[in-house]
Amino acid sequence: MDPEQRLRLALSAAQLGTWHWNSSTNTVDWDQSLEIIYGLEPGSFGRTFSAFLKRVHPDDLNWVIDKVSHAGEFGVNYEIEFRTIRPDGEVRWIADRGRILFGTEGERIGITGVCWDSTERKQADEKLRRQAKLSAMVADVGIALTQGNSLAEMLGMCVGAIIKHLDATLAGVWTLDEVAQMLELRASAGLSTGLNGVYARVPIGHLKIGLIARDRQPYSTNEIGGNPYFSDQDWVQREGLSAFAGFPLIVDGRLVGVMALFAQHPLEPDTLTALASTANNIALGIERKRAEQGLLIAKEAAEAASHAKSHFLASMSHELRTPLNAIIGYSEMLQEEVDELGAAAINADLQKIHTSAKHLLGLINDVLDLSKIEAGKTELQREEVDVSSAVGEVADTARPLA
Repeated sequence: MDPEQRLRLALSAAQLGTWHWNSSTNTVDWDQSLEIIYGLEPGSFGRTFSAFLKRVHPDDLNWVIDKVSHAGEFGVNYEIEFRTIRPDGEVRWIADRGRILFGTEGERIGITGVCWDSTERKQADEKLRRQAKLSAMVADVGIALTQGNSLAEMLGMCVGAIIKHLDATLAGVWTLDEVAQMLELRASAGLSTGLNGVYARVPIGHLKIGLIARDRQPYSTNEIGGNPYFSDQDWVQREGLSAFAGFPLIVDGRLVGVMALFAQHPLEPDTLTALASTANNIALGIERKRAEQGLLIAKEAAEAASHAKSHFLASMSHELRTPLNAIIGYSEMLQEEVDELGAAAINADLQKIHTSAKHLLGLINDVLDLSKIEAGKTELQREEVDVSSAVGEVADTARPLA
């Protein structure tokens, strides 16, 4: 086996292809391995730079021309990576490394290079980048669900994270008005034109958002152009939208809303899986915020009731103490008159009236003190108590009941 044959076998085993551009003849020679990499039949390459450019993906064509032309003009080596479209329509990534060839007098006589199919590596790199973005999105949504002060703020942070990390064009969250059976847009990020008008309030069963709510099933597509579920096709084309994903927001079998996004690029399966998990977390966040709002309303109602009770006690205690003070005063006056008349039996009854009135006044004052304690306006005061007298008053109050 001659050296050239061994080289060809080595290049084929390594899945490498070589090429050479001759500047004097302006021709390009490819080996058979390179033709296989580009999906061409052996010997079908046209041996011109134009023939090579026909193999380049249209979106990468201009910068490939600029890169190669710059290398030829200024005599610099280059490394590029671009997409090629095979004759069967398959798109593959090609890595190309070119080296300038110089003649004996230092003149540029051509460029030689090597190419290999880098599709699998590009796909692996893209998957790693996508997974990193998905992890960052999930983390940011988790933070939003714990930090948002209000429902609108929380949902706004969530859709902002989706737009940021998924490079989506726009995203929105609708919550369900159960009475009106209407989905109301509560938060959106990205483009706003598509979410105004008909998308601001969507009846259950209308448009794709309403159908997702009605069927309680997620829906995704990478071909929304011409899709009858998206009525504003002019907007779809104007913004270059190609993909859509929508998810029902369900908690314990009960629909609370819908989350959806539009994108200008296809949505991969792992992206849809992460979005489904995110939708579940957002649904729980909506339910928790509503529960917190309910607790806040109950707390405010309880505080209002407590304030009303305190106001009632303050006003009623005044109304009650006025006649009690009169009873206490008159009982003391009657006791003095009875003592002068020498009617001891009547004096005992008057003493019971006087004691009971003072006891009732003490109870009213105690209720007021409790109200002050609840309001945090009570100051403790130390006083000496005659235990024997206190026990006697209790006994006198309880004796008639006994």
